[in-house]
Amino acid sequence: RGFRFFNVIKQSEQYDPEGDYVRHWCPELKHVNAKMIHAPWKLSRQQQRDAGISIGVDYPNPIVDLFESAQANQRRYDEVMNMVAADA
Repeated sequence: RGFRFFNVIKQSEQYDPEGDYVRHWCPELKHVNAKMIHAPWKLSRQQQRDAGISIGVDYPNPIVDLFESAQANQRRYDEVMNMVAADA
């Protein structure tokens, strides 16, 4: 089956396309449009001003890059699987 990771952005877009759940739990994002609400750290400065927020102040910057961490974990997974296969 291989390595899999949970893509929270994709899940959020799929199951909360209008961002209602996000807005409920993150009211600071209430004025962010539905297209950008799932990745608000990608808002331009103008979009942040329009939404009345400042990323890094009113809403945190991401702690990790989802895709970079998934790639690193994929490499680790592959290394372990190769060691297991070599021992078999």
